[in-house]
Amino acid sequence: MSLKVFKNKNKPTWAENNFFNYLIDVLKDTNLEVGLFLNTFADGTELDAIIATEKGIFILEYKNFSGRLFASENDEWKLLEANGNEIELSHSKSRENVFQQVRRQRFALKNLIDNNFSDIFEEDSIESKSTHHIGSYLIFEMLDSKSTYDLADKTKAWLSILSKESFTKDFYHRRPSNLTF
Repeated sequence: MSLKVFKNKNKPTWAENNFFNYLIDVLKDTNLEVGLFLNTFADGTELDAIIATEKGIFILEYKNFSGRLFASENDEWKLLEANGNEIELSHSKSRENVFQQVRRQRFALKNLIDNNFSDIFEEDSIESKSTHHIGSYLIFEMLDSKSTYDLADKTKAWLSILSKESFTKDFYHRRPSNLTF
């Protein structure tokens, strides 16, 4: 099939650029029709990447960190690196943890689609789609197998937390969502 890549004019960081090249490489020979949107904005919120396929729409948030993750939906997110350094994974200004960031991204994209659906898909109805099925991947460079995160079952239905090396297998084994086109 085909991969179509859409890049924003904003310059990605070195780590983001490496991640984008990784995504292009793993998706270029897919048997799916894939739209890959890199370094884009939805409703004023920055998204590292969006993948749109017949399987659904997925937001990808990349973190260039490796180590053991300790996380909870509404508590601190910390990463213990192999060298013993502990990193707090929250926005320095807003104090928003990583879960709160990906949840905000998901709602921004949901609102963008809900508010503009009929302009994009004139012959279809938003009522036949369920934008709460937008999935999110929180992808770390590498995660320790002993990482622990406390997420509600409802959250686990839309959010996958994994290492970059695990993304491809997880993505290709994902079942289609109700938000397909």
